[in-house]
Amino acid sequence: MTFRGGISKNLEEFRALTGKHYGDLVDALEDNYCWKCPMRSTSSETFCREAEIWIRLSNAFEQGIQEELLYRNVPLGCLELITTKVLQKKMKNEHKSPKFHKLSFLEADEDLSTYVKKGSFMMVDEDTKSVKKGDLVLMPRSCPLSSFWFLKMSQLDKMPLKLFKVMAVSHEKGLKCIKTEEGFKVPLEYFYGVVVKVVREEDPLYTELGLKSNF
Repeated sequence: MTFRGGISKNLEEFRALTGKHYGDLVDALEDNYCWKCPMRSTSSETFCREAEIWIRLSNAFEQGIQEELLYRNVPLGCLELITTKVLQKKMKNEHKSPKFHKLSFLEADEDLSTYVKKGSFMMVDEDTKSVKKGDLVLMPRSCPLSSFWFLKMSQLDKMPLKLFKVMAVSHEKGLKCIKTEEGFKVPLEYFYGVVVKVVREEDPLYTELGLKSNF
């Protein structure tokens, strides 16, 4: 299908098409697969098929964009740069005020490294701009399937994370990146946060904050 007209008209047509295809895919999943599922009686409460199609449609959308970029002779190595810039813009819109840092406490459900053992708590600063050599940072265990998935999962605090030590910080093609002990080079936009402090049971702060391990 060829879109004609201005940007607003094209986006409106695309929005309508997206909604129609989403509905068709949800219905197709229901007709062809969901009837086999032992959890089908609770599907109206769990919305599993709606979530499944949302994820698949989001991934197909991003794959289509990547294929078009390659068709337009954008170098393969630049796709990550473009994806990171998309994340940059989305996150900038989500964090309007730079006056406050969001700190959170996460408990390690396994030994993450020699620095963080199972049952320890990590005080995590989600503002990663000040990361430096020697810091411990949290990143996804695997490459996100889509920037949409990454952005939403980071907001919902449900992302499976892994601990990395920063060996170097650099700027490449306008992006701030780190190099990990394993040799990975990763843009800051893919970080969940920087570990400010590891709080163990013998630490006075553990008692002061009323922390309690689940292990």
